[in-house]
Amino acid sequence: MLSFPLTYDELVLILRFKQAVLHVVDRSERAKLSCEHARKHARDAELHLARVQLEVGRIQKLCERFI
Repeated sequence: MLSFPLTYDELVLILRFKQAVLHVVDRSERAKLSCEHARKHARDAELHLARVQLEVGRIQKLCERFI
């Protein structure tokens, strides 16, 4: 702990520094959560694409029956 008294400007500077650190932590946590959501959406998109490919294959087989 500091043993000398701080000026008002020093206290304001310390407060701003603490706020900036808290904002960095908050934004880092939000970025991590966004990455997790993006990974989930990417997995979902891959699954949907695979299902579409299966359905297109089924449609092609049905069409081949009529050609």
